[in-house]
Amino acid sequence: MCSSDLKMATEAIMLAKTQKFRLDAKSTASFQRLEFSVGSLRGVLAADLNRDTGMLVVTYDLLRTNFTCIEQHLIQNDARICKRPWWKKMQIGMIRYLEQNERENHRAKPSGCCAGFERGGHGTGNTKKQSVASTLQPM
Repeated sequence: MCSSDLKMATEAIMLAKTQKFRLDAKSTASFQRLEFSVGSLRGVLAADLNRDTGMLVVTYDLLRTNFTCIEQHLIQNDARICKRPWWKKMQIGMIRYLEQNERENHRAKPSGCCAGFERGGHGTGNTKKQSVASTLQPM
């Protein structure tokens, strides 16, 4: 595998997420402009706005952007996000935590126990695989 094939393979990996944002009808920004600007953000795969309900559904690649970036973009473009009850605020906190955890897990190297199985030596550094029969001791 050449380096360009490896680069394409790593670029093809993504963690797709979908989140909903309820926009206030009193928003000073036009809904169509918001939908287009969010859709053009780096890492956003799709942005669909239901004008009747004011619900913006955004599908994005978690490795390139996150919930907070999209929310900040909406606020900077004069979009009013509906007031959130305390339960929704807790959910958003959980979304942020889970997204951070997923990104860190994706970027992490395999742990010691898993890395040993790749080498075949169960974490001992042995490159030669041992059969189960050879590891059993006679009683």
